Amino acid sequence: MSFLPEKFLDRLKLQFPEEYSDIRKTFIRRPPVLRTNLHLISAEDMEKNLKKQGFELKQVPNLPYSFIVTNKGRKELTQTPEYAEGKFYIQSIASQMIVWAMDPKPGEIILDVCAAPGSKTSQIAMLMNKEGELIANDQKTNRYKRMKGILRSQQLGDFVQCKNHKGQSYPNFYPEYFDKILVDPSCSSEATFVDDKQNTIHFWSPHKIRAFAKNQKRLIEMSFRCLKPGGTLLYSTCTLSPHENEWLVSKILKKFPEVTIDPIQGEVERLSILPEWNGKIFDTRVQDALRLKPTAVQEGFFMVRFKKLAHIEQ
Repeated sequence: MSFLPEKFLDRLKLQFPEEYSDIRKTFIRRPPVLRTNLHLISAEDMEKNLKKQGFELKQVPNLPYSFIVTNKGRKELTQTPEYAEGKFYIQSIASQMIVWAMDPKPGEIILDVCAAPGSKTSQIAMLMNKEGELIANDQKTNRYKRMKGILRSQQLGDFVQCKNHKGQSYPNFYPEYFDKILVDPSCSSEATFVDDKQNTIHFWSPHKIRAFAKNQKRLIEMSFRCLKPGGTLLYSTCTLSPHENEWLVSKILKKFPEVTIDPIQGEVERLSILPEWNGKIFDTRVQDALRLKPTAVQEGFFMVRFKKLAHIEQ
């Protein structure tokens, strides 16, 4: 039985007429993917250890420290000593690809605005080699507490500064302070729908999409004011909605002439970026964004890397 809304499917057919039939098959339960915690163990040793325990692993392209488990489920992974010791973290490919596109470096000053539960934050901290400054914020107290626990389990809690503020207040604390900012806010989550799991879909509605877009736009605008001139802001969503993706990015570019898009290069499976939607023609620079193609192992995330060229007037 499928719980996917007809309005959602009808829109998807219009968005991707040639790829619709393939996309329609990807609203499934995917195999677990583990990301090695390089702070505690090498990817090579992790692979050896898990293979000795009967796990069959396939390395993820572009992510040499991550593996798809092809013969066992999440439950079996969580029962391993390596999981209990924080030596790996279960995290989807698409989620990890957001940080891949962000490309954090040791010594940088980075803000993760909507950080909980800490999946991407811990990956950023790992790639920074705990060198520099990383602030992870989430305004929801229960999610903030969970994030702190996840970071402690991976022995990264001593490096990451966890904050529990409203994102909109950050320009008052950190004007033009960060080298890089990740804005991965709440969205309509269309790429995470599972055909036969109603609880992944029941909250969806066209009205909520517009509410999400309004909040997303506000968070991006706030974050630009915290970003140094020359810095980069990675905006990402796990939705296929044009309103939260191309439409929003085009609107941001129009409002902020001090900002452009830094193309995301790399050999990845992509879906097309829409040049227009419902009569709205988008800024041509939006074509430099990236939409991951959903597959049997990967969700269909959208991401765009903004570059701040100059000071933004208040």
